[in-house]
Amino acid sequence: MLAPRGSYSHHYRRGLPKLLKAVRFRSSNDTFKPVMDALDLLKRYDGSDAGFYAAVEVVPLEHVVPEDWRDAVLDPDSGLVERIPYELCVLVALRQAIRRREIWVEGHHRCDIPGIALHDPDYRVHRVDMTDPASRDILLTFEHARSRLFGRLEGLTDAEYHWEPVSDCVGLRPGDDGVFRVDAVFPESSPDAPDPVTTIAWRIWHIGNLCLRGYVIYFFDDAPEFGDRDAWPGTAKEGLQALAEDWEHFTSRLTALDDERLLAPIGMGPADSTYTYLKLALHALVEVSHHGGEIGLLRDLYIRQGV
Repeated sequence: MLAPRGSYSHHYRRGLPKLLKAVRFRSSNDTFKPVMDALDLLKRYDGSDAGFYAAVEVVPLEHVVPEDWRDAVLDPDSGLVERIPYELCVLVALRQAIRRREIWVEGHHRCDIPGIALHDPDYRVHRVDMTDPASRDILLTFEHARSRLFGRLEGLTDAEYHWEPVSDCVGLRPGDDGVFRVDAVFPESSPDAPDPVTTIAWRIWHIGNLCLRGYVIYFFDDAPEFGDRDAWPGTAKEGLQALAEDWEHFTSRLTALDDERLLAPIGMGPADSTYTYLKLALHALVEVSHHGGEIGLLRDLYIRQGV
């Protein structure tokens, strides 16, 4: 802690006020509000020679200062927060949040939607430390999968989105409140009947909401509030946007993992104690490839009706 603190206090710290004045950060995830509040605190103390924040200040610690850094940040006698080590913690927390795209620079896209960066599948991998080849290869595979899936979904209409090729399809229906929800989370099958047929809308909901969003909720400790899990947009355009956002939520968290963390047991969620983020990522790819293939088939059948 002492070495980076010395370099920071004598050199890098000089540029911090200029950075905070020139760049405006934004976030829509309440989990990262402490980081945003910490940035505001740093800006308020610009120009101050005080070594500690005043006792009347509410200094965010949760999600900003790791437990093993608390002793370096808090003065043992007064309990006050020392500014220099706290600023270092804020910058580390900001870096992690930006890598996950939970905090972004105003004027830049928070996440890529279909059509943006679609033809550059390596765009996220360029930001991954090349000393982590497993993380790099997983992210590269995800980007190839996304490129193919969203490429297959280009031009999707609302009619295709809700198309029911058979009479007993499982899909999305509007409720009395006007909100579209899935007919069934897990369509039931029986030995004497074929498995139910699902619509494209249901398949997109399954990939985005049930799978990718569910993985974020159960296997990461910074999941935002997602609301009604059965609800999903009723139009193709909004459904694809929601899928892109859920994809971003999941893959941005994978981006924040190095190889050591990727291969270590997750330590939370409903899986067994040996389950790793690598296994989770591979399972996600299986779900994407399976349901993506079904979506492609439904689109092919739709345009060939009556042929």
